[in-house]
Amino acid sequence: MKVERRLPGVLLVLLTASILWGIWGCTRPAVDEEKRPMKEGAAGQAGGTSTPLAVIDWATTAGPPPVDSRADPNWARDPFATVSQAPAVEAGAITAPTPAAAPVVRTILFSAQRSVALVDGHIVEVGDRLRDGLVAEISRDTVVIETPAGERKRLTLRAREGQK
Repeated sequence: MKVERRLPGVLLVLLTASILWGIWGCTRPAVDEEKRPMKEGAAGQAGGTSTPLAVIDWATTAGPPPVDSRADPNWARDPFATVSQAPAVEAGAITAPTPAAAPVVRTILFSAQRSVALVDGHIVEVGDRLRDGLVAEISRDTVVIETPAGERKRLTLRAREGQK
């Protein structure tokens, strides 16, 4: 029983000692390396084999260049580009224009009150503008786009790879 009564007192003494040790370590003056006495090395020479560390005067050291947060960054490469992306084409290279791929419908949410679809990563409803036309109709498995020329394109829901 005597051990159990003394345990909180011992813990309190250890806690107080660790707090005082931390305060002492943070408030004692810094020791200047030039004034510290040099220890003798293994060969009897002062200083041994270690070299003194360089002292850096932070007040005279130049800081980083100023940054204008309003200007566009001038990076050599896109930091958000993945390795699998194609490399940039040289400025002098001439390439034929690639035809625009048909819009891809990934998801359709269909109900009597509201219908929305995920087409090319954009959520669209009936009446929304999509590429060169307007979304005219959304059904359970198709999205109909009407072009300015009056042509109606039917886009069917495309299942993900691996799904049937």
